[in-house]
Amino acid sequence: MINEKTKTYNGVALSPKEYEIMQYFANNPNIIIPRDKVVKDVWGENYAGKNKVIDVHIHNIKKRIPGIKLKNRSKFGFIYEP
Repeated sequence: MINEKTKTYNGVALSPKEYEIMQYFANNPNIIIPRDKVVKDVWGENYAGKNKVIDVHIHNIKKRIPGIKLKNRSKFGFIYEP
């Protein structure tokens, strides 16, 4: 799964932010987490950008890791099902 030493997921190299996001979801499996909570927890409370930034990163993660069970639950948030 997540390799802290190489910053990879199942051998796939991730950007630093993608790795941080995957580590966050791996630590919170099978829980629907609201978008704003993910952004707050990953980017920090003082992040002034748009919450949709997480969608871009999750799209990129899913593109790099086909079949990953990182899902968007409309109007609720995201869930990672390992």
